[in-house]
Amino acid sequence: MARVRPPKAAGGRACVRIPARRRGHRGTPRRLAATSLLLVGGSLLLAFLIPAALGLIEQARYQVLAQGLRPPANQGNPESGSQGHLPNGVRAWLRIEGTPIDYPVAQADVRDPLFYLDHDPWGHPARLGCPFVDARCGPTSEHLVVYGHHFAGTTLMFSCLHDAHVPRNFEELAGRDLIWADGRGESRLRALCALRVPSDWPDVQRFDFGDDSSLPDFLCGICRSSSAKSPDAAVLCQAPTRAVTLVTCSSLWSGQPWRTLVVYCEPGRVRPSPVCGAEGE
Repeated sequence: MARVRPPKAAGGRACVRIPARRRGHRGTPRRLAATSLLLVGGSLLLAFLIPAALGLIEQARYQVLAQGLRPPANQGNPESGSQGHLPNGVRAWLRIEGTPIDYPVAQADVRDPLFYLDHDPWGHPARLGCPFVDARCGPTSEHLVVYGHHFAGTTLMFSCLHDAHVPRNFEELAGRDLIWADGRGESRLRALCALRVPSDWPDVQRFDFGDDSSLPDFLCGICRSSSAKSPDAAVLCQAPTRAVTLVTCSSLWSGQPWRTLVVYCEPGRVRPSPVCGAEGE
């Protein structure tokens, strides 16, 4: 059999065609998976960053407008603010020492009890809404329930309270008083307990009490259901003059059924008795 010689190129050198190397397909699924992960991760990141950025912009506007409502130093009545008046729906000013919570609080109306979930104190549509008192709370109610949004990844509104039901997180709040300033003056309330409950939990939905023992009994019952409470719970529950419960979503995602409650009370001046929240109750 005759030997086949490769063709020669110009100049006499052999010209051998080397076939193109076939590319494998093993890397393609990996690249597709990596791209998918990047797209999903980017979408999730944007889902947090865009609302957070919009919230911060709205928060800055909110704070500028709210400066005119802030009570002057050492004066508890917000009606004596620098502008001399408040929007019709604003009931009080709320501040928690050592936290970003420092807001005017609206009073919800029974005709539209969720209005302030997406409106500011001036009645303008606002994604942040504003903290507001439950519409069922009257002017003389001893227990006020105040709602505020949780925006994951931010400190807006009540976001810093969403995990206060965890004991180690509640410990940080225990030494930080809540300052409530309204037409009755300024009150200093102490953190009593925190818990995580369903959004329709009925035990907290009581606002007025008929006798001196009812409010202490009510608070002791809440303490027994709590996952975190003050070591001074027995003292705080003795003869409180008022209580304020702050409510926010406990989940990172909206639409979930769980709420975090942080209960504050203004303690009375009586001799403590180790009954409220005692072990074994």
